[in-house]
Amino acid sequence: MEKAGRVDFMGLFGKAENCCVCGSKGSKKIADGYICAECYKKMRGFLNLNKPFKEQTSSDLLRAVQDSEQNQSRVLEFTPTQKALGYLWVDEGRGWLIAKGDTHNDKHNPRVFLFDEILDFDADEDGAIVAKSGLGGAAVGGLLFGGAGALVGGLARHKTKDMVNSLTIRIRTSYRGHPLIEIPLLTAPVKRGSFSYNLAKESATAILNLLAGCVGKHEAVPQSTSAADEILKLKALLDTGVLTPEEFAEAKRKALR
Repeated sequence: MEKAGRVDFMGLFGKAENCCVCGSKGSKKIADGYICAECYKKMRGFLNLNKPFKEQTSSDLLRAVQDSEQNQSRVLEFTPTQKALGYLWVDEGRGWLIAKGDTHNDKHNPRVFLFDEILDFDADEDGAIVAKSGLGGAAVGGLLFGGAGALVGGLARHKTKDMVNSLTIRIRTSYRGHPLIEIPLLTAPVKRGSFSYNLAKESATAILNLLAGCVGKHEAVPQSTSAADEILKLKALLDTGVLTPEEFAEAKRKALR
């Protein structure tokens, strides 16, 4: 019989079983076993975010650990050749990049992305997309911030306001553990045209242009695609709203040359 006042902590936190990764005691339940706190800490930034944790299997977790270890090796090899104001680092020789704003990143093992894992990116100002990547990172619409060599387009339909509350760069990737990276540049209200706003938009321009260069280099590899294939891709972008009818018509005209 239990003594009065005794708390069954094992009942509260679950029975400790062998960790499916390292074999030590673990109490965090998954679909087909348990995981210890140390292994969870190591893999948490590399888990498949499309699947609830309790539905993850031991195979999923082992893959996440392998990804974490492979990433650590890349971190040690990473040699930055370009950077954007402390937010983005690029290793052009290896085709890798690291983004500081990624909330899943461990400072000791920041996620190293391959250029070909970057699907698209945009700038969000107060909930409205004011700049976005196009085909091969090219401009879509008029230039958002201007400046020589700017590659990222802004959306002319965006209505400007005197005060701006937020400005965030969003990068979508194909990696299951980091499908979305967000780099917050403004998190409090500032006046448009103020020093803080201008600094944030300069940072946004630098980040987006560097991303456009990375995506452009990856897509610069010659591919044997026909004009018909290219038009089908353009039509898909039109249907999803990435391209306006005018932009679609212009891109289609160029594809048929």
